[in-house]
Amino acid sequence: MHPEEVEAALRAGGEDEAVAVIGVPDPEWGEMVVACFPKTSGATARWQERAEALAPHQRPKRFLAIEPWPVRASGKINRVELRTAAAAKLGATGRDAS
Repeated sequence: MHPEEVEAALRAGGEDEAVAVIGVPDPEWGEMVVACFPKTSGATARWQERAEALAPHQRPKRFLAIEPWPVRASGKINRVELRTAAAAKLGATGRDAS
């Protein structure tokens, strides 16, 4: 399943919110699927709840609130900056380093 398909499935549960599904380095698996979204109150629980509708192999392994949300001048998500921010937040262990 492509990241865009997981993003669309996550968005299907509600309004058109910003979410990006990316891969970040993982010491055990090589890469881990992570759902990232702008930091807002209750966002993590909301995205985790929506992910329950996905098959287990489609669900992101982690859910990260990212602030500031990296957006290009075109209004699109800057996925390079997002991967960097997510990797920094997770640290080398794949656990939330914040």
